[in-house]
Amino acid sequence: MAQGKVDAVVVGADRVVANGDTANKIGTYSHAVAAKHHNIPFFIAAPTTTLDAYLAVGDQIEIEQRPAEEITHFKGQRVVVQGIKVWNPCFDVTPGTLIEGIITEKGVVPRDAGTGRHQVAKFIAAQQQQQVNGHAEAANSSNGCSKSNNSSSVLALDAAGVVSFLASRPDLAARVGPAGSESSWTVKEVGDGNINFVYIVMGPSGGVCLKQALPFVRCVGEDWPLSQDRCRIEAEALQLGHGLCSLHVPEVYLYDPSSSIIVMELLAPPNVILRHAIVKGAIYPLVGRHVGNFLAATLFHTSLLSLNTHQVRDMVIKFTNPDLCALTEQVIFTDPYYPAPLNRWTRPQLDKAAADLQADAAAKVAVSNLKQKFCQNAEVLIHGDLHTGSIMVTPETTNVIDPEFAYVGPLAFDPAKIIGELIIPYLASDGHEAAEGTGSRREQRQWLLGTIVEVWEVFSSRFLELWTARVMAANSSNGTAAAAANGDSTAATGGAGDLSPAVLLGPAAANGLAALEQVQQSFTAQLFADTLAFAGAFIIRRLVGIAHTADMDTITDANAKAACELRALKFGRHLLVEGPSTYKGIRALVAAVAAARSADGLLADQ
Repeated sequence: MAQGKVDAVVVGADRVVANGDTANKIGTYSHAVAAKHHNIPFFIAAPTTTLDAYLAVGDQIEIEQRPAEEITHFKGQRVVVQGIKVWNPCFDVTPGTLIEGIITEKGVVPRDAGTGRHQVAKFIAAQQQQQVNGHAEAANSSNGCSKSNNSSSVLALDAAGVVSFLASRPDLAARVGPAGSESSWTVKEVGDGNINFVYIVMGPSGGVCLKQALPFVRCVGEDWPLSQDRCRIEAEALQLGHGLCSLHVPEVYLYDPSSSIIVMELLAPPNVILRHAIVKGAIYPLVGRHVGNFLAATLFHTSLLSLNTHQVRDMVIKFTNPDLCALTEQVIFTDPYYPAPLNRWTRPQLDKAAADLQADAAAKVAVSNLKQKFCQNAEVLIHGDLHTGSIMVTPETTNVIDPEFAYVGPLAFDPAKIIGELIIPYLASDGHEAAEGTGSRREQRQWLLGTIVEVWEVFSSRFLELWTARVMAANSSNGTAAAAANGDSTAATGGAGDLSPAVLLGPAAANGLAALEQVQQSFTAQLFADTLAFAGAFIIRRLVGIAHTADMDTITDANAKAACELRALKFGRHLLVEGPSTYKGIRALVAAVAAARSADGLLADQ
């Protein structure tokens, strides 16, 4: 540089925030300072997946520490005195003011003409809009089946590739085994979902879970492409969820956009997938409380009851997830209600019921209303696919995984999803009893109904507690002053979330607390009504759509299975069309579920 032999400096990036501040490998900042001193332009070249408008400035980037052993050891042997402390950060942060331009595969991030600041949020929003427009055009040309063009060349890892990937990253390899132990590692592919590949890697030191997202729907193949940006969305949703609810969301160790890979905390045995356990007749008494707390923490803290509108709009940009939203719109809210080619059901027993549903005007109206809410109501960051296959349990713990469908959507979606997915095994239990013996699932049925009640009651009560506490805390002069000092727009509303301003609903406002109580009552009533309707749609899609569940599919007697499915389909349609106007509380709902099971003469559980 001093000799004038360098025309420009170009480096990569791990994360670029809204003002252009950039996190990259240690040494990037010093290169930028040197370039500035010598009047040499300094550029960032990075994929759009590294852009993060949700963080305003580089100071908000969490800098992880690399393992101390990288400095204290050489070839497995300690080379420094025992007890020496190590500071070994993964990245440094280069200020955006030192960066001439940020180059992506979609073009150069624009700069404000007046301030010179990089406009990362504006650039992301423009790219997302182009993507949405592209999906709309694809949908218009494919009878509503939106599929993205994806030319990614990412290769699927096999067992040897998984070992090689981890072994090349010392911080990850150390979680599995010491250097040189790779031949003893075991790799097992355990993905039972419809989308991704999941590997469990075990070794002498422990293990990790590695998940890879390929550019297509796994259960269909390359004929149904998907954007691999869903892998970034899943990684960031997990990181956010772990921050909000660390007891029930595993930790992410690495997200590698170049290979669409997430490496995360291994939920080792005795952890099991909840759905598998339910199919076997197991009971986990703490699941309802744990899931209720997870829902309250993740949904409240990403809502306008906690955040301001700027934060939520940034979150909408960050978690725009068009491919998987389009998949949901198709397989839940469209396909079951017309003769879609990928629909399937138990034939011939359900032929008439499927045909009746496809001609059911009331069901079509109800599901169209739900689809409108799904597409237009950007209320909270939802998991998007919270079924019993996305929950891992032990007798003492519950962890929610696989948020690849995450996006900012309707608040009722996640609670409805898990409630619907608990109703299904309840109504499938008699099919299993046909093989196991009458009454063998009685205790599990009682647990399932109790879990449905506990999920809702813990979620709704905790959500309201968080809401009230936010308004009360924000009402204080200290809270308002702090919000204003930090440039938080909620200062204008007393520091509360923009949807529940303390200046209107706080204790210092005239009749504020009385108004808050009425607002909460109305809010909860609408939330419960929406939850019932969504739950009905979720039940229906599991019986006559493309993706079924093992709860029903593992019933060995075809006629017993069909009888259970018919009861569930009838009840799902009842919830979809009539549920919101029929039930005012969760206990009335579970009573109706029990009645639906005994409607065909089955003995009620005592």
